[in-house]
Amino acid sequence: MKLKKDAETFNLGDTSFRRQALIDDYKVLLSLLQKVNLEYPEWDKEAQEKFYETVLEETNMFSRNEEEDFARRGRTLTSALAKIGLINDKRRLSRVANNWLSNSNLASDEVEGTLGIDINNLMFTRQLLKLRIYHSDGIRYFHPVRVALELVKRYRNIPQRNFLILIHSIQPNFDDLQIEGIITAYESVASNKETFPEFLDREFPENESDVTARKLFSSRPLDRDKFDLLFTNRKSSSTQDVYFDFVTSLIKFKECKTQENFARLIEFNTDAKLKRAFGFGKSVFKKADNVNDFLKKN
Repeated sequence: MKLKKDAETFNLGDTSFRRQALIDDYKVLLSLLQKVNLEYPEWDKEAQEKFYETVLEETNMFSRNEEEDFARRGRTLTSALAKIGLINDKRRLSRVANNWLSNSNLASDEVEGTLGIDINNLMFTRQLLKLRIYHSDGIRYFHPVRVALELVKRYRNIPQRNFLILIHSIQPNFDDLQIEGIITAYESVASNKETFPEFLDREFPENESDVTARKLFSSRPLDRDKFDLLFTNRKSSSTQDVYFDFVTSLIKFKECKTQENFARLIEFNTDAKLKRAFGFGKSVFKKADNVNDFLKKN
């Protein structure tokens, strides 16, 4: 996978496709895509629409909504399959995907056999271990899953939040020695010699030639242009608006803790965009009835 710009965060899925049985559903999507590929030689708008139409007709994954852009839904549904190497950019199935569908050449070797996982999980494990995140220059890269495994091997009780922030903070232009140094340096957090924010400040210093959080938040009112450089969402400008409104409301409450400012801030707590961006999928704040209760719980 190649990042489109420097310092962009990578992702392996798509927010429009969230399922409990993800592996089984991927297999179903691949088999349907294989059928569409036989009928359409090019992955054009017509093929994209046909693919999503087929998904609606032959599965219960989604409810039909005629107002949807079927071609766009067809593209987004296949995005995650491409990211882990099961299809190429023309949406043709890879050899790995074809073998997976036909249950061919998926026998585990001696090491893999000790993992005690089935064929489906074995295939995903192999693909994720091979996964490379490329820099926007298309040359430099790193293996995020291998880094993740090294982290949990060394620090079995690493908090999920620390783990996710670390993986997403490492950039493809970091060399192996730098990444190894970061993993080793986390020992100071694991042994309570420093806090995680202190560790991040040391290991991932801000580039003073660019806009920094310190510069942004040192002035009032917030500069919207500078804010958008730091808090990015490449899918939607409306999401940028939500981010900005939330942060400005948070600052207003921090500087003046009135019930009115508290009520405004709490309105953001159920926003799905903010949960993903600031709460790792959960509410940003713990539920509270008033200002004093809020300050105690948060």
